[in-house]
Amino acid sequence: MTLDGAPPRSEGAPAAKRSFIDAVALTLRTCRRNAGACLLLTASIGILSGVGNAVARSFSSITDEAAVSADEVRLLFLAVIAAVVVLALVYIFVVPITVGALSLIGSAAVYGDEVDLRGIVRQSFDRALESVGAFLVTILILLAAPVVIGLFALAVAYGLDPEEGFGVLIFALAVVTLPGFYVFVRLSLAVPVVMREDVGPIEALRRSWELLRGTWWWVFGVGFLIPLAVGVVTRITSVGSIFGPDSLGDFLLGSLISAVGLAITVSLYGVGAGVIYATLAPEDTSPGAPSEAAASEQHL
Repeated sequence: MTLDGAPPRSEGAPAAKRSFIDAVALTLRTCRRNAGACLLLTASIGILSGVGNAVARSFSSITDEAAVSADEVRLLFLAVIAAVVVLALVYIFVVPITVGALSLIGSAAVYGDEVDLRGIVRQSFDRALESVGAFLVTILILLAAPVVIGLFALAVAYGLDPEEGFGVLIFALAVVTLPGFYVFVRLSLAVPVVMREDVGPIEALRRSWELLRGTWWWVFGVGFLIPLAVGVVTRITSVGSIFGPDSLGDFLLGSLISAVGLAITVSLYGVGAGVIYATLAPEDTSPGAPSEAAASEQHL
């Protein structure tokens, strides 16, 4: 299938002048026109999210019952722990690879590339280690300040008073939240860079930071506002009671909404990241851009 939602690019001219409305509209249009591909790419994340939500709701439902035996509670508790471990591993490995694949669809909408799902999957797996590496390094960077603050708060609590230490921890974490989110947005193009420019994780982080210089608010609006809104709405909806508290219908509906909502959120985020990357890094000027001969043979 061919993406025809992007306006034509003038040779050598950056597309960074694309307005916020145009970029958001292109992201939504690309997701709609490639809904099947997005659904297939995000299916594993959505299913696992639904299963995890189901296990959590089961645990809540059973622990509310006074007649539940200790063995049943212990068994379900172990199931919840297993589900959390599996989901953590899946989110560490599956999410960056999926976002990378979706970003190829988004960047193709700007570059005017033909999109082949099989080629996208192959390329995302070829660059899987680099994508996961860029994602993990980003997480480590974001966790550095909270970990240091937590250790400092523990030292305060040990030397002075637990309540004072807890107060220091809450205040300090609140202070670093906004800078942390700023850094996260500046590094958010690392995975698309890995996919399009064939570089390692550290270089991809540097490239993302460079590309987003002076465009933070535009990138935040295009790539984060709508996915965040969809995620919040579906999360609130998934825990609502429609068929009655703890009923099977409410249980299944909540799990389904959670799965579909996460699939939509990841699709919007991944495709949006590709649109942002391609807008800020025109194909013929990016460091990893192929030559004209190579570009004519490349099939995404």
